[in-house]
Amino acid sequence: LEGRERNDGRVLLSNFYSPYMQGIHEYFVERPEYLRNLGSLDETDPKRPSVIVPNFLYGRSFCISTESGIQSFCCVDQCNALMETLERSISHPVASPSLIAELVESLPSDTVAAPR
Repeated sequence: LEGRERNDGRVLLSNFYSPYMQGIHEYFVERPEYLRNLGSLDETDPKRPSVIVPNFLYGRSFCISTESGIQSFCCVDQCNALMETLERSISHPVASPSLIAELVESLPSDTVAAPR
């Protein structure tokens, strides 16, 4: 998803559907009703609705269920803790690449010791 004109974690609904409509891939076909129910459709400006990307990514479409549908579980992205740490450190909607690189360099994880 490329939010060319935004930097707030949202992408215009038209841009969200664009790759599918152009036949580029089969992803991002969820109906607006589903996105609204998920809490990922921002209709603050009815003429320019947008998708709240983090809310969409945490939605049920990224969960795994059994054939019977009785059991399901959602996979936790192991990068979430790292991203949350970065977001808390930056505390701003935009940051310079050098600041992000500096923060990532000092970020330890379960698989990589800091400094990277």
